[in-house]
Amino acid sequence: MPITRISDVIVPELFEPYVIQRTMELSAMFSSGIVATNDTFNALASEAARTHNMPFFEDLTGDSEPTLEDVKMTAAKIGSNKDVSTTILRQKMWGASNLSAALAGKDPMMAIGDLAAGFWARDHQKELVAVLKGIFGSYDTSTGGTIGVYTITISTKGAIGDKITVDEVEYTIADDTSAASRTIAVGSTNSTQASALKTLLEEQYSGVFTVTVTSNVITLTQVVAGDGAQPTISVVQTTDGTLVAAAATTTAGVGNSVSPLANHILDISTEANASDQLICADAFIDGCQKLGDAQSTLTGVMMHSATKSYLKKRNLIETERDSTDVEFETYQGRRVIVDDGCPVSNGVYSTYLFGNGAFAYGNGSPEGHVAVEIDRDKQTGGGIDYLINRKAYILHPRGVAYTGAVREKVETPLRSELENARNWNKVYEDKQIRMVEIRHKIG
Repeated sequence: MPITRISDVIVPELFEPYVIQRTMELSAMFSSGIVATNDTFNALASEAARTHNMPFFEDLTGDSEPTLEDVKMTAAKIGSNKDVSTTILRQKMWGASNLSAALAGKDPMMAIGDLAAGFWARDHQKELVAVLKGIFGSYDTSTGGTIGVYTITISTKGAIGDKITVDEVEYTIADDTSAASRTIAVGSTNSTQASALKTLLEEQYSGVFTVTVTSNVITLTQVVAGDGAQPTISVVQTTDGTLVAAAATTTAGVGNSVSPLANHILDISTEANASDQLICADAFIDGCQKLGDAQSTLTGVMMHSATKSYLKKRNLIETERDSTDVEFETYQGRRVIVDDGCPVSNGVYSTYLFGNGAFAYGNGSPEGHVAVEIDRDKQTGGGIDYLINRKAYILHPRGVAYTGAVREKVETPLRSELENARNWNKVYEDKQIRMVEIRHKIG
C-alpha cells in the first residue's frame, strides 16, 4: 500500500487560507467578538516595518459658547495622537509522526488543517493573555517615589575564617585576598573590613544600589525608588571568631508604580473584610462601572476555570444558545471565555471584561514570508517529513500603544516582552478602551 506523505496532500496555496479561517472559527476570542479582524490591520501586518503608527484625532472637549453680539469666539485646539501596533511573528514545525492519524484519513489536508488551526487558536489566546498581563501590569519609574536607604554595620572586626553572607552571597575574611574571590582582607579595624566589603558589594548590587562607606558603616542607596530591599545578612564565626554585623533600614524605599491601564483595574483582593475580596455580582457591576456610561460596550468576560467553577456553584453562570443552536455560557449577560492562562498570584485571580473589537487582528504576509513549507530529513531512519507553518499577524489592544521599550529582537517581540508593562502606553480616552480587569479571590 502506498505511503501518504505530507507533500502529497498539502497544497500551501489552499492550506494556509483554510488554517486561517478555521483558526477564527475555533477560537473563542473571535467567536465572542473580543477580537475583530480588520482589513487595515491585514495590510499593516504585511508591511516590512515591524511597528505601525496609526494617527488619530482626539475627541473634541470643552463647552459651546453663547452667541453674543460683538463677542469673538475662542478657537479650540484639535488634538491628535497615535496608536502603535507591532507585528508578531511565530512559527511551528510538526513531524510526520505527529500527523500520522490525520494522514490516514479520507481528507488528510483538511484533517491536518484542523490540527494546525486548533494549535494556532490556542497559541493566539496565549498571546492575548500575554498582552493583557502587559497592559494591566505595572512597573516602577526612575522618577517619583521614595529612595530607599539601608545600612550594614560592622560593629566588631572579624577574625580570619569568619564569614558574612549578604543576600545569599558569602564573603570570607582572609589574610590573603588574592587566593580566592569574595574575600575580605582581615585588616586592622572594623572600618577597614567595612571598606573592603563595600568594594565587593558595589559589584554585587551594580545598578540596584549606590554603595558608600563611612567608618564602619556601609550605606546602600537605591538607584530606582522601590527597587531593592534591606539586605538580609548572616554571620558565621570560626571557633575563635569575632565578627559582628547587622543590617538596618534608614529609609524604606517606595516605588512610583505606573500601570498603562490603571483606571481600568478594580482590585477587591485587598479589601479589609475577607468576604469582600471574593468575586460576586456586585464586584462585577463595580468593574463595569469603570467605563461609566460606556459600560454597555462590555460584552464578554475571560476568567480562570477556578473562577468559573466558583461562580457556577452559586448558579451565576448561565447557558444560552446562539442562532445556530450552539451553546455558550454567560455571566450577567456577557459571554464567558475560560482560560487558565489568566493570572493567579497568591490566591488573587484576574478576570477580564471586554467589548466587541477590544482587540484588532490582522493577518499578513510580509515580503519574504513563507507561510507553509514542506521539508524532509532524508538522513534519519527512513526519512522524516516535516510541515512548517509560520504566522505574521497583529493582535493589538485598541487604544494602548506598543512602545517597544523592552525588545531584544528586531524581528518580533517575544511573548515575555508582550507581558512587560513598559512596552505599553494608553493613548485613547478611558471610555474608548473596552477592557477592564477585576482582581479578586475565590472562596
